Amino acid sequence: IFWIFFIFLKIALADDLVCYYIVHSDGYNCHMVNTFTKNAEITTVNGTHRRTKTNSLVDVIFIPSSSETEFLPLGACKFFNKLNLLLIQNAKFSTIPEDSFEDLPNLTILEIGKTKLSYLPQLIFANNQMLIKIDLKENQLAVINSIIPPTVTSLLLLKNDCISKNFTRFSHEIYEKCSNESIAFSS
Repeated sequence: IFWIFFIFLKIALADDLVCYYIVHSDGYNCHMVNTFTKNAEITTVNGTHRRTKTNSLVDVIFIPSSSETEFLPLGACKFFNKLNLLLIQNAKFSTIPEDSFEDLPNLTILEIGKTKLSYLPQLIFANNQMLIKIDLKENQLAVINSIIPPTVTSLLLLKNDCISKNFTRFSHEIYEKCSNESIAFSS
C-alpha cells in the first residue's frame, strides 16, 4: 500500500516525470506513468531503476495508451541524454508544440500512433538532425507542413485523414491522397 501511495503522490507533482523502467529489446525504457499540463518542463525524474541502470542509460521513452496526458513534457534530455526513440500510443493530444522535440537532438526514431494529432508545425524537427524514421500511423493528420530533416529515410502516414502534403524535401513528387501512404526517401 505504501508503494501505491508513493506513486500517487509523485503523480500529483506536475513537474516530476514518473517512470516505470523496463529493460526491453529496443533499449532501456522509461514508461511514463503520469500526466502533464501544457508547457510543463520536467524538473525531476522518479522511479526504481533496474539492476545497475541509471537515467543516463535510458534511450527510449514510451507514453503508453494508459497515459491520460494531453501534453508532452519538455526537458527530457536533461535527464535522458541518450534518448533516441520516442514512442507515443493512443495519447489524447491533438497538437504538439513546435518546441516539443527541441531538446532531443539524438532522437533517431519517432513513433506517434493512434492519437488525435491533426497538425505538425513547420519547425518541429529543427533540432532533430539525427532523425531517420518518423512513424505517424493512425492519427488524424490533415496537414503536415513540417520541414523534414535530410536524414529521414522513412515517413509512415498510414491511416490518416486526407493529407495536404507541403513538405520541403522530396526525391519525387507526392500527390495529395487519402490514407494508406508511406513515403520512402532516397538521399
